[in-house]
Amino acid sequence: MMKKVVVVLVVLAMTQVASAAMLDLWITSLNGAPIDAVKEITIQPSDTINFDIVLTGAPAEGGLFSMDVDITATGPGTLDVSELTEGDAGWVAAYNAELAVMDGYQIIRVNDSSPQPADPELLVLDHILLHCDGEGQVIISLSENGTAGGTWLVDAGFNIIGAPDFGAPLIVNQIPEPATMLLLGLGGLFLRRRK
Repeated sequence: MMKKVVVVLVVLAMTQVASAAMLDLWITSLNGAPIDAVKEITIQPSDTINFDIVLTGAPAEGGLFSMDVDITATGPGTLDVSELTEGDAGWVAAYNAELAVMDGYQIIRVNDSSPQPADPELLVLDHILLHCDGEGQVIISLSENGTAGGTWLVDAGFNIIGAPDFGAPLIVNQIPEPATMLLLGLGGLFLRRRK
């Protein structure tokens, strides 16, 4: 009986440690100019944003051991990994990032199995781009894909202690450029006057 209680306590402790850590997406630049990190932004259809994968709340000792995630974008925009770079110093980039279109969704699949250093906030991957292609909303989400071993946190002895949570999706609202709005307004006035 005591053994079962100890096992339950260990499992609960591992879950608490793991649930404190989060892999998240943050928008960090607009058209190449740095901005304060945000989760939602309103831009014009010709703009390009840069977003990053960041690990927060990692255990004091250990860190991210492997990452097997999909970055999925839905809406009028194009994902681009041509400028993808390593994150913070110490990130040993053995990642493999590929861009694919599956069932109408753009997906970046990232696989890595390199131990990462302990850090309260670790920039994992940098310079993932979204080129905006038209008006409307683009939703970008991060999720486990589970095809190459999973996303795991480890302690200082490289023992798996759990998996991080995934943050809320990014929301990119694309509105018409001011000149387009002006032309649409003038056209509407012309049509109204004509009737």
